Amino acid sequence: GAVAFSVCALVVSANEWYVDPSVADDSHDGTSSNVVSATVGPKRTLAGVMATGVGVDDGDTVWLLPGEHKEGTMNGGSTRLLISIPNLKVKSLSGNPADTAIVGYYGTGLDHSTTYTDPEAIACIKIAAEATGCVIEGITLKDATARRVESKSPNERGGGIYDLSKSCWAINCVFTNCCAYSGGGMNGGNAARCRFIDCEAYGSNDGAAMESSGMAEYCLFLRCDQTANARTVTGDNAVFVNCTFSGAKRAVFKGTGIRVYNSVGNLLSNKDSNGAISGSTLYPTNSLFGSLGTSTHLDEAETCLTDQTVAGLKFVYADSGDWRPLSSSTAATYGDAQYLHLVSLPASYEHLDLDGRPVATEGPIAAGCCESVEQTGPTIKFGSEMEIEGVGTFKKNDYLY
Repeated sequence: GAVAFSVCALVVSANEWYVDPSVADDSHDGTSSNVVSATVGPKRTLAGVMATGVGVDDGDTVWLLPGEHKEGTMNGGSTRLLISIPNLKVKSLSGNPADTAIVGYYGTGLDHSTTYTDPEAIACIKIAAEATGCVIEGITLKDATARRVESKSPNERGGGIYDLSKSCWAINCVFTNCCAYSGGGMNGGNAARCRFIDCEAYGSNDGAAMESSGMAEYCLFLRCDQTANARTVTGDNAVFVNCTFSGAKRAVFKGTGIRVYNSVGNLLSNKDSNGAISGSTLYPTNSLFGSLGTSTHLDEAETCLTDQTVAGLKFVYADSGDWRPLSSSTAATYGDAQYLHLVSLPASYEHLDLDGRPVATEGPIAAGCCESVEQTGPTIKFGSEMEIEGVGTFKKNDYLY
């Protein structure tokens, strides 16, 4: 007679692991966010949770509890975290990068031009080529340097994240004071809702904030090319959607076939003859930049971070971190939602602006990293320097909307 066969699918459940920098050591198993017993509880260091025998596997999530994760190293002492497991998610438990940080070591020189020579310099995260599909979310990566072992060696790329798989996503992260030969903040990979602030590259024409041929959407790039040779972002065929670039001393972009959509560039100062591009083939669409021919011209101005009327770019108050364009700003409806579909976010993630606000998926949208906000009051221009409690300090000729 007929024989019936039962076919069963093997379902492997992803596990969750916890790292708490406030516990005493790595003696617990990492399976709980709280200390339950002498053996059950969180690990203290990232190196501890990734150690052989702990059990972190493909598709697992490592949760970082609030605090500064600044102890323990991997990869020969050059990085806090080395990921060699595919589809790993490393996230802050709070979801807030303001209270959870991976801290590298910036070197004794404390200077972008010399810190990479310190033999004890430490980067934050390195992702191996085989570790595809990883997500880093809700974390600040700071005070990190990709150490120079020899000229242009692989270790000196990506002070914040060095992604050899070229497939990872950094989501809702802050990269600040990160340095490398190339990709001071991030080398390889993709970014969404990230802030790149005061990052640097010491390589000639290399990306101070980001060097990648990947994608970035709703990101802020602020003061990330302060050395003589760096550019803010570099990488052939990279795609930037709804990004804001500000405080650039040199050309913002370098690379071939870079495509920029729904973005704005409120440049602090730009002395390059080519304006916002240098040695690049750039295709800006629905964007507001200076010196890009058909795009809106932005005059050089030393106070562009706070003189927000230049080229019609009006922000609530950028110096305090509020980059929303006002309804009266040129940028308020300059973007087109159709270009968001060029960015393929990881599964289950949706398009949100820099501060996590929902955005329209069709029709006109704001250009830049934040959705616009209705201007309800008058514009005030300051005749002298003034400090307003809870808002910030305004210089002469600054604007408040």
